[in-house]
Amino acid sequence: MEFFQWEMVSIIAGIPLVVGILKLGFKLFNEELELKKALLIAIINFPIFLLARILAPFTGFHTLITHINLIILSVFLLKYDFYKSAIATLSAKIIIVPLESFIVVLFSIIFDISTSEEIIDTYFVIPMNILLILLIWVLYATIDYYKFYVMNINDLSLFREK
Repeated sequence: MEFFQWEMVSIIAGIPLVVGILKLGFKLFNEELELKKALLIAIINFPIFLLARILAPFTGFHTLITHINLIILSVFLLKYDFYKSAIATLSAKIIIVPLESFIVVLFSIIFDISTSEEIIDTYFVIPMNILLILLIWVLYATIDYYKFYVMNINDLSLFREK
């Protein structure tokens, strides 16, 4: 049952979540990533994510493998250097982790259940992922509307020796 549950979550939420991570991460650094390219990377990343999820030797392994893969795919498919790809994808994940925690706590308060109960992982994982995707896209739209950027990723001269 557990494999089927995670396979369904991956199918429903995995690809839009990765697209959101990529778009949000690059938007934070004033870099517009085409939806087609983000979708291509998400589709290529999907089987690797599933395999990492199935073979996970420890909690969070699939996240680590996914982000290493996203960085590698960004370098080869988007022709970005390693630093741009790493900064963009990891920055988006740093923002998404508290959102995920907030959603779990929100669902546990609304439905009066403990966050450690298995029911959260069994019955609420798909609605929580859908809510997470919506929040990521709202955050992306807000950043795009207000033109809020952390820094210009195209000017990484402060990270390199002169």
